[in-house]
Amino acid sequence: MSHATPAMTWILWIAFALPAGAASAILCLTVFNRLPPAWLTDYGEQPDEQLWQVRLDKKKYLPGLGFYFAGVCFRLLMLPPLYALPAWCAIFCLTILALADIKYLILPDQFIVFLLLTAIGFLPWLKTFWFLPAGIAAAGGALLVIGGIGRLIYRRDILGFGDIKLACAIGALAGPAAGVLIICFALLGNGALAAVGLISRRLQPGDESPLGPWLAVVAVVFLLFRSWFE
Repeated sequence: MSHATPAMTWILWIAFALPAGAASAILCLTVFNRLPPAWLTDYGEQPDEQLWQVRLDKKKYLPGLGFYFAGVCFRLLMLPPLYALPAWCAIFCLTILALADIKYLILPDQFIVFLLLTAIGFLPWLKTFWFLPAGIAAAGGALLVIGGIGRLIYRRDILGFGDIKLACAIGALAGPAAGVLIICFALLGNGALAAVGLISRRLQPGDESPLGPWLAVVAVVFLLFRSWFE
């Protein structure tokens, strides 16, 4: 019987995670497809006609997103409920942001604000309340400095202001040290992917390689395995 309890727990977790993942994926696709077109448009521009159509086909994206969210839900079941709830909300926002940046090269301000609000739920896991504003300053400041250096070297903007705002929100929920670490891993991943793209000629010099999805991916890993970063 001593060996049956852990096995039964895993079975129950899987039985919950699969439908929860499917429901989360459906919700994610529904929300993304119904976002106001203005949210996916740069300041001062008019929404493109494509934004009024279905943006992500559920039949195409549901299986992948379903397994992704099932894995997220399975991992969150291993964590304290008071941590798992804000973590799921933050991961949902990060997923929407990543999808928007991949498809439209834009990070909706509204979901960055939603992500920032989820940081309130992580206050018990920050050493002090001041880690929240310190994380905003450290992560946002670090990316702002990197963007400034890149502008001096390449004579053009290598980062969008949306990336910096996203870094600030991630810093709020991660704290200063972890926030900067997330940025470092995201930059390494983005740089490695860009290098592979240039070598394989899938990318040309000057092509945009969005940083937002990498920030989102590393932040999701951090939220799921926070103890590994601290």
